Amino acid sequence: MQGRKESIDKKSENKRTVGKEYEDISTKYLQDNGLVIIERNFYTKFGEIDIIARDNKTIVFVEVKYRKQECNYQALEAVTPIKMKRITKSAYAYIMFKKLPMNGFYRFDCIGITGKEIIWIKNAFNATR
Repeated sequence: MQGRKESIDKKSENKRTVGKEYEDISTKYLQDNGLVIIERNFYTKFGEIDIIARDNKTIVFVEVKYRKQECNYQALEAVTPIKMKRITKSAYAYIMFKKLPMNGFYRFDCIGITGKEIIWIKNAFNATR
């Protein structure tokens, strides 16, 4: 049983390393497109927000998804309604934690990376509770 746990731990560690690599790519892509990165990997009890950025006066919560080229579906298909709800709850937690106005300008974007293709969807979904 110990060998199985080590295998899972290594797989999980590798997944985090790969995830960080694609988040780095996404961060640079957003910066190259004029956004200012505020924070990365904001954790709450609801989940994680990969990237928090500013686009002029708008705070942007960004979910990053990646898939290998040979995958049968696009990376953005992995942003499910359940995931959107977790991101929304985490965004509310961030807003409360930072004491930002509830009526401020906020947006939820997604970046999907499949192979070497980057797709950035601004305002990908609306806040859901």
